[in-house]
Amino acid sequence: MYLAGYQLALAKSGLVDGTLLDFQNWVMSRYDVKISQGWDNIICFYAGEVEAMDTFWKLFDEFVNQSEAQSG
Repeated sequence: MYLAGYQLALAKSGLVDGTLLDFQNWVMSRYDVKISQGWDNIICFYAGEVEAMDTFWKLFDEFVNQSEAQSG
């Protein structure tokens, strides 16, 4: 919910941040998901609800590190 609020605040301020959309696509690719599911649902499905929060942070760190490495 925190991230959804952050995205909403950016949108209302006229700012664009594609980080969560990029993360969505990255998670779908990582888990080879072809159906329309949010990254949160995908993580909960594969990690289980108990481990979902820890898994989210691990995946998000991996995503950020890969993004930074690619952008040089």
